[in-house]
Amino acid sequence: MSDEEEDFNEEDRDADIIEEDADPEGEDEDEEMELEDADGDEDENSSSQEGSDAGDSEEGSEEETGDEGDEEDAQRSVDSLPGKSPKDIKREITKSRESSLQPPRRSISPASIRRERLRIPPFQCKSYAIEPVCAIPHPSPTNALAASTCMTHLLTGSDDGYIRIYDLIASVNGRTFLTAPQRSHCGLGDTLMRAGILRCWWPATTQERYDAGESPAVYSLACQSDALWALSGSANGEIYLYTVRHEPGKVHYTFTEHEAAVSTLCLSTDEKSAFSGSHDGQALQLDLDRGGIVRRFGHPGAQITAMGLRPQFLYTPPESNILTLPSMDEPKEADAPTQGEAEASAESDPSAADIPPPSPEADNKSEGYDPLFDDDVDMNNMSAQPSPKPSNNALGLALPEKKSLAEPIPAAPSMKHGVGVLDPVKYATFSDDLLMTATFGGSLLLWDRRAPKNVGRLENEKAPPWCVSACWSATGNEIIAGRRNATVDVFDVRQFGGTSSQNPRILRTLVNPLDSKTVTCVAAFPDGKFMVCASEDNIRLWNVLEPPAETGKKKGLPPFKVIPGHHGGLVSQILIDARSQFMVTASSARQWPGQSTKTVLIHDIRATM
Repeated sequence: MSDEEEDFNEEDRDADIIEEDADPEGEDEDEEMELEDADGDEDENSSSQEGSDAGDSEEGSEEETGDEGDEEDAQRSVDSLPGKSPKDIKREITKSRESSLQPPRRSISPASIRRERLRIPPFQCKSYAIEPVCAIPHPSPTNALAASTCMTHLLTGSDDGYIRIYDLIASVNGRTFLTAPQRSHCGLGDTLMRAGILRCWWPATTQERYDAGESPAVYSLACQSDALWALSGSANGEIYLYTVRHEPGKVHYTFTEHEAAVSTLCLSTDEKSAFSGSHDGQALQLDLDRGGIVRRFGHPGAQITAMGLRPQFLYTPPESNILTLPSMDEPKEADAPTQGEAEASAESDPSAADIPPPSPEADNKSEGYDPLFDDDVDMNNMSAQPSPKPSNNALGLALPEKKSLAEPIPAAPSMKHGVGVLDPVKYATFSDDLLMTATFGGSLLLWDRRAPKNVGRLENEKAPPWCVSACWSATGNEIIAGRRNATVDVFDVRQFGGTSSQNPRILRTLVNPLDSKTVTCVAAFPDGKFMVCASEDNIRLWNVLEPPAETGKKKGLPPFKVIPGHHGGLVSQILIDARSQFMVTASSARQWPGQSTKTVLIHDIRATM
């Protein structure tokens, strides 16, 4: 081996030794760095652990303070209830805790707010000025009307089997007027009149029957207060439930319980059930949530022409100036003059002393005297006859005298159609939840919805057996019924003892001119005083609670006011809104003898002072 090779090998050996010496130092540095990292992780873990321990301690302290606060509140509530037992105190504390855990109450919906704003106290006025402002011509007679509470949706049902919806507010305030052919169709001549704005229309039957060519006439309608859905009664006895605002005209359910035309429909106060009357004599209460029958009223079987629930009048009823007759069972004693008053009258009028005091027999003979219609008594025989007793009432009407107790009390009429006359004893068991039904034969029946056997009949012995329209007054105290002999009977369901001791009193009988003929429709105003009745010639406005003034009789003025616009046709239905701003009338004969104008009129109502 040469010297160069040996030097090279020695250099390699020295380099290996140097590398071996350097490796332990690097390993020591790596180990030191790993140790430092481990120490840092431990410091972080320890700090985080300390922080968590501190947080736990803080939460624990908060929980302890919360428990102490609850105990203090409980103790404070215990201290604030002196004189109560521990059980009562514990029960009240439990109720307070449960009330705090209850969810908050829901806010009032916009629809409820709108309905509450429409319910305002009725405005009491002297009279109303009613004029037609809009006319809606129809191709066939219109049998039924219905509308929402705000009167934005007006529904009409006609003989052609279609239901039409009009925008009443847009029609009244719009600038669309009737054309000359339309005015001629409505019989308005050259009168400028606004036209109705049509929203939509649909056939009053299912799609299958409409495709088969069946389209029965619509005889009755009922609309939900917000116009979300509506009911229609057809000539074939079926009742359809539609949606109005969304998917208008879609049939969701069909009631098939009636066998003849459904003449009337009305909704309950909560709008969860409906009442229907038909020409088959059945009166039913329908469940709108489940689609069934809630109750079958045991009606006598006559054709039902009108139906209505007793309204809830939330305000002070108007005062009545009608003189109510005293009951025969409890006659009112007449105020006799004292001895001093008799002597004073004798001194002031010497001729009065020569007149003998009237005997009881003379009183009984003179009780039928009426100063308005009977002839005047001869002045020569005045001394032989007792003078009529002066009237104490402000209107100057002659009050009936006291009858002798020996006279027999007239007996109540016998039962008719299996229903007895409503008497005071039976009416005392009735609730305020009453249903009124009117029959074609002229009888008015009152049903107590809370008691199945409570039913009574309102009867007028002098009225002919005929009635196609009846309604409640706004106060719920009177029932108004139209008759065939051009009269309207106003019954007071709270008073008894009129012509007989058991009959409800007839508060007043409104007499129209004889040439007006049959009263086909009646409707009451929301103020509880006024009503309208429609005859074959015109529509008249009456004040039910005030008798005609004597000055009006002397001047020959009628006690009613004629409403212009409608003449020459039978009126099938009248609608009056809750604020007494609009009145809607429809014309149809409903299969009875008569003519129709085929027009729906919208009237504007203005109060006059």
